[in-house]
Parts: sequence; C-alpha cells; structure tokens
Amino acid sequence: MNSTLFAGIAIAQFDRDLFEVLRLRKAAQDSVSCEPLQIGIRNEFGEIYRAVGTSKPRHFEKLIKRFSDLGFSNELVPVDQSSGQLRAEPTSGYKAIFNRQRKKNWPHW
Repeated sequence: MNSTLFAGIAIAQFDRDLFEVLRLRKAAQDSVSCEPLQIGIRNEFGEIYRAVGTSKPRHFEKLIKRFSDLGFSNELVPVDQSSGQLRAEPTSGYKAIFNRQRKKNWPHW
C-alpha cells in the first residue's frame, strides 16, 4: 500500500518500524490522496503525520486488522456496533485514523 508523510509535521518515533512491519511503499501525496480508502496515522503529539491509501477493500481490511494487532486504536470505530455511532467524525476523507495507545504488552518499538 502507498503511503506519504506530511511536510512540516513531526514523524512518530515508531514510524520506521511501522513502515517496515506494514510493508508500506513511499508515494507522492497526490497519489495517496486519490485513493478511496485512506488511513491517517497520528504521531505522539496527536497530529496526522502519515497517510496510507489503497483502492482495494481487502487490503484496507487487512491493514485495519494489522494496526489493531499492533496495539493501535482506531478513532473512527463505532462505539456501539448496533447504533453505528462513531467515536469521532471522519475527517479529510480518512476511513480510519490510528493512534498509538500504550498497553501492558506493547512491542518494544
């Protein structure tokens, strides 16, 4: 999947490891923003510093699961599955926005 960094925004400390684990490819911002399924990733300061995009729902779903497996929290998941109410409103076309939540068994990176 293609990804891009946003100029002027601090890169997360975990970015290098995340980039390798998820097997992301560098791409121009225009290329990623054209994709219908976009994911935003927040740094330690709460800013979206990286976007990942794909046009394939299967790839998107795999990536969502992988983020969850790595201990990231999706801000846009429904609070109540039956009502479908989101924790936050979708912003800037993102279908998911992930932030790193420290957990007891968090990987060292």
